[in-house]
Amino acid sequence: MEKEFNILKNINLCNEAIEFTGFLSKGQKTILKYILAFNDNGGVTADTIKNSSEISRQAANIHLKHLMDRGFVNREKNRVYTYYPKQRKIQELVESYQISKTLK
Repeated sequence: MEKEFNILKNINLCNEAIEFTGFLSKGQKTILKYILAFNDNGGVTADTIKNSSEISRQAANIHLKHLMDRGFVNREKNRVYTYYPKQRKIQELVESYQISKTLK
């Protein structure tokens, strides 16, 4: 049985894998890393992301939509929309990164 991947215990590896991928734009990488770092099981709101970076609300929403379309984050509505990382997709990204490192 495969051991469950823990994002917080592997945050540095996750960040390296996110930076390595050519699949995401710079803004998407920044937002995804923020969601991973500050996801305390309560999710992260778009306002929190906007206030912590120097991007507009519209840009944050566009990046979040692309991250949802690509399967990296989920969105739930609890009075406001909150965003959560998709554990399996992040794990796949890390595994792909590790494989590519061994091939070099």
